Amino acid sequence: MPETTEIRELTRKRGGVNHKLTNFVKHVVPIYNTFKINPSLDDEVSSELQNRLDKLEIIYNEFEGIQLEIESLSPDDVLEGHYEERDEFTDKYNKYYAITKKMLNANVGDQILNNKSRSRSCSSSTIESRILETVGQYLNNLQQRHKWKNPKQPITIGTLVLLKSEPLPPAHWLVGKVVPLHPGTDDITRVVSVKTNKDQLRNASKRHPFVQATQIFEIDDIWNR
Repeated sequence: MPETTEIRELTRKRGGVNHKLTNFVKHVVPIYNTFKINPSLDDEVSSELQNRLDKLEIIYNEFEGIQLEIESLSPDDVLEGHYEERDEFTDKYNKYYAITKKMLNANVGDQILNNKSRSRSCSSSTIESRILETVGQYLNNLQQRHKWKNPKQPITIGTLVLLKSEPLPPAHWLVGKVVPLHPGTDDITRVVSVKTNKDQLRNASKRHPFVQATQIFEIDDIWNR
């Protein structure tokens, strides 16, 4: 099936987002090469890195929105190519996000950043804190890194899920519930919406970046308290 005009336009936009990520990488690489020799950053460089890192998270969300639209509109016979685009972008994003965080965390000003992070964490709801603490303790006991298998049961409205974020430890993953399903023109659901205490997000269900929390253990009682 030939690509529609809408898919071609979305693909063009996705290329623009990829270019933004490439520019971020070009900025980080020489700084990291110097950092490996002298593991410290001056305040100006550190501030610029933090500013770019904040924008990088916006870039990732922009990519995710475009990619989900492409995947929901594309027929099955071309989906694998789009999945490869997602994997390539995500791998590069995760790698250089982690490198940048490593440099910032090693810097003298890291204590200020950590204090702000702890302050934001303390402002989270008690419910989410209790869930994340319990789930995080379980997941952190799994010493070997592995890819999560797709759930055996189909995703349905009300399913409790953990939204995976590779740069973050499992204890910091967001918890949410599946709300609307978004079936395509062929009535196959490839995209779902997940409601968290912060926002409502859209995720691809065929290769969803989340784990069904109820498959780990029953925590519906905790969620509903």
